Amino acid sequence: MKKCEQYLEYQKQWSKAAMDGDDALDEENSKKGLELRDTFEKSDWEELIGQSSGRAKYEYTRMMNEKFPPDEQ
Repeated sequence: MKKCEQYLEYQKQWSKAAMDGDDALDEENSKKGLELRDTFEKSDWEELIGQSSGRAKYEYTRMMNEKFPPDEQ
């Protein structure tokens, strides 16, 4: 499983856990997802952005640009 797919799975699990009120599982999956996201290369970010839409796409683009600033022209 690619990092992007794995991250999206953690995100789905922590969202479900939060909706179910399972704070421990929410925190565990959130932590795993954030640790995985910290290892993303630019190509991982680009794939995540490509699979996202709306606010999530905006936020992921912003995070990628913070870690990998676009070349100034």
